[in-house]
Amino acid sequence: MEIGSLRLSKRKASLRTINDSDPFDWKIAYRSLFEEEVPALNLLEIRDAINKAWVLGDGKFKAQIEAQLGRRVTPIERGGDRKSKAYQAKSQLKNNQ
Repeated sequence: MEIGSLRLSKRKASLRTINDSDPFDWKIAYRSLFEEEVPALNLLEIRDAINKAWVLGDGKFKAQIEAQLGRRVTPIERGGDRKSKAYQAKSQLKNNQ
């Protein structure tokens, strides 16, 4: 199962199938979430999203949230020679979308 750029194992995705009335099942299921280490790149993405109030997910999800909120949900690209024709063409193309 994939949520945004994070991948969950089948074991973690099966949390929905545990017995709701058995607190021991919940405890085991919750602890199983922490058995695997989160990759450093995913951890960095999560921290950036939380600290900077950006949306975490794939491009389609971000576009949906951006449309609903009516504001940017990702940072603006930085850098580039703003006087070059290539940069101006690229930024004009983005503004027209």
